[in-house]
Amino acid sequence: MKISEIKNNSVFPFEDENEKLRLIFSFFLHKAPKIDSNLALKIDIDENKIWNKYIEDWNNKNNKKNNNKNNKNNKNYQFYKSEFPKESTLANYKLAESSTVTNTDKGFVCLKKNKRKEDKEYESDYRCFTRHLRNAIAHGHVYIVEQKNRKFFLFEDYDRNKKTAIMLLTKDNLIKLKQEIEKIHNEREKKIKKAKK
Repeated sequence: MKISEIKNNSVFPFEDENEKLRLIFSFFLHKAPKIDSNLALKIDIDENKIWNKYIEDWNNKNNKKNNNKNNKNNKNYQFYKSEFPKESTLANYKLAESSTVTNTDKGFVCLKKNKRKEDKEYESDYRCFTRHLRNAIAHGHVYIVEQKNRKFFLFEDYDRNKKTAIMLLTKDNLIKLKQEIEKIHNEREKKIKKAKK
């Protein structure tokens, strides 16, 4: 299956028959901490802790697949700070229009927000990823193709018709990030309740 074929299957995220999937979309559109939503969980979260736990699995599986723990070129994701890469670079991540993907492929390429003078650093990896995921859902750049052994989820984000992110994910990828966020949120809530007693 090619990325271009997946893109022929745009969907209305909240009209999917699967209620669990609708709730996942709703979480990343409305509730995930630090996203641009009035309903986002208002907690001080350790973004790096969530992100590192989430992405650790991606790195480990990818390294095992390539039998090389030291080769940084084995990554199937990348964050960019200045401009979104061209199709030839996206092909390295199997995210170009012409890329053929298999049942085990996943990856993403995201452009971080421009650093403003008052900012000490660029947005975190967590914020960048969840911001683009939220925008893709909010603006209808969601594509789903179901095959025998895999459901392909493709998300794209744009800024003034220029692509700023592309993500090829599985339902499990989305569930795992949601669970990591909720786990830390619940731990914080317990600590707050315990401190009030």
